[in-house]
Amino acid sequence: MPPKPQSHLFVPAINPRALKKAFSSDVAEKTRIIVDLEDAVNDIENSDHARELKEVARETLMNFLREGGKGIAPFALRINSPKTEHYAQDITFLSSLAKELKITPSIVLPKAESIEEIQEIRNGYPELSDVLALIETREGLKHLPEMLQDRVVTSAAFGHHDFFYEEGQYPIPASALTSERYRSVLAEFKAILDSSGRDIPFIDGIYPHLKDNEGLQNDMRYVHNFFPERAVGKLTLNPGQALGVDATSDFHREVHLSNEDEEMSEADRERLARYTIDSYQQRSDNLAVTKAENNRYISPQEYQLAKKFLTDKEYDREFKPGKRL
Repeated sequence: MPPKPQSHLFVPAINPRALKKAFSSDVAEKTRIIVDLEDAVNDIENSDHARELKEVARETLMNFLREGGKGIAPFALRINSPKTEHYAQDITFLSSLAKELKITPSIVLPKAESIEEIQEIRNGYPELSDVLALIETREGLKHLPEMLQDRVVTSAAFGHHDFFYEEGQYPIPASALTSERYRSVLAEFKAILDSSGRDIPFIDGIYPHLKDNEGLQNDMRYVHNFFPERAVGKLTLNPGQALGVDATSDFHREVHLSNEDEEMSEADRERLARYTIDSYQQRSDNLAVTKAENNRYISPQEYQLAKKFLTDKEYDREFKPGKRL
């Protein structure tokens, strides 16, 4: 029987209050903290503002670590992809951490797609000890077997929001509990990991309903049983979710599976798209959390798909076959 699931908590590097809460709470003793310089510190509609946010985030994190000193718990850092303009600054930041503070965090590599990317990080960050490969594209899943050949890769995670964004699937599936497509991708992960000959953990994607602890734990039970011989974990967005994952038990409890994400009616998809756009545009920070039941997280990827869905919908209405121009 594999160990109980472990939570992996995303903490925005730009938010000093969130950093203090994560590192000073009971969560830090159980969860793997991932300080985030990527999606949680971004502006998808303004590249100049995104650049400024990331600069502030690095400065905020450096100041926090200077104040915390050696008392800071070990953590991982989600850097920006080597394919982005922000990557070089992240590597410079890592070098500063190592030289000035003697802090050498693990790396979470977003949109991981090749073993060459891992080698590039190693070249710029010689202190690299382990990498969590965050698979967020079809290309990444295709090349995961080669990435697993590098022993510095110690776990693999499913970034399903970017993955299904690339596929154009709207709405983005919430979890394996409500989507056959999600479950089919998990089967691909399982086949790749089982054939790798390595006993590394699989980390499942975020659960969007931030206050639905029962749903979160049922999701974790399903993933735990889907990988019966492998350690598993869960990406989480707040300390409450992290504690919920870590407290999950009774893994033999039956969970209900459905295809409700794929089977949503056109009318419901349209209502959800309008709701998604309104909620995202009214957000007060870079994580759009609505005030609906269960406080549903809305990612930038879901927002972009919602806009595309409504644009296509309006086009179809305007130019549907048989309409006179």
